[in-house]
Amino acid sequence: MLKSEMLADVECHVVESVVPKSDDEPYDRIVAWIRKDNFLPVQVLFYSGTDQPKKKFTIQKFEKQGQTLVVTESTMQTVQKGHTTHMLLRDLKLGAPLKDSEFTLRALERG
Repeated sequence: MLKSEMLADVECHVVESVVPKSDDEPYDRIVAWIRKDNFLPVQVLFYSGTDQPKKKFTIQKFEKQGQTLVVTESTMQTVQKGHTTHMLLRDLKLGAPLKDSEFTLRALERG
């Protein structure tokens, strides 16, 4: 844990993770701002060999469904390229029955 600070009007723990070098891992360091009230990340910065982040993940909205917090709006930004992916989650049904046939390779490839 690096420190505690406010981000987006929310009190956060700032936590740094150092990732062991590996061909499978594109980042060597990750810094996350974790809400103190519910432990969801407000922002996560991904670093690879420099002091400037490669990617930035932010959560804009979440909702509680039963006992579960569900992220309903988030953004991933590739910082140097200025590319942004905005994700919206709608009509999620937790605990919905699923058939084993929905998890075959063919069904997963089909979508």
